[in-house]
Amino acid sequence: MSAKAPAIAALAEPRRTATLLAAVRHLEAAAVDDALDLFDTLMAHRLINAARRASAAERLASLPKLEKASRQLAKAAGAVIGVLEAPEADEAGALDVAAAWSAIEEAVPRAAVAAATAVVAELVPDDDAADAVTRQLLAGRYGVVRPFLELLAQAVPLQATPAGANVPHEVRRRTWPVGG
Repeated sequence: MSAKAPAIAALAEPRRTATLLAAVRHLEAAAVDDALDLFDTLMAHRLINAARRASAAERLASLPKLEKASRQLAKAAGAVIGVLEAPEADEAGALDVAAAWSAIEEAVPRAAVAAATAVVAELVPDDDAADAVTRQLLAGRYGVVRPFLELLAQAVPLQATPAGANVPHEVRRRTWPVGG
């Protein structure tokens, strides 16, 4: 790669062609590496980070609603604990349901407890639901990287292991559905 043109021109014919071919192959590999690095950067900044920011903004917007529901549920839980720890609780530790609901309703109305429970269930998803939301946000941003992905598929010789053989085919087809 550091040879001067006159030095390459002075080489005997089979060696000159081999040297130039080696240089072209090296430059091709370097160009593919650079394209993949650029694609990685594009994916990180335009797709993944943007989806994370949108998810974080959505969670921040729901925080006041979650805090209110959590306060109500904490009051209700405190009332239940008070009933369980009351000196009049029987020796077997059985819970008087009527007394528990009475204590809860003194702290928070029953309808408010039900509503708060629904809010917490909605705003605090389990691990699988959180992953699904992230995947949905990423799929919604696919259009940002699609033009580059199409160019990458044309320029880079994509290959895959047998288990992923359909991925390069789908990239070349350029018809990935937004949700898939």
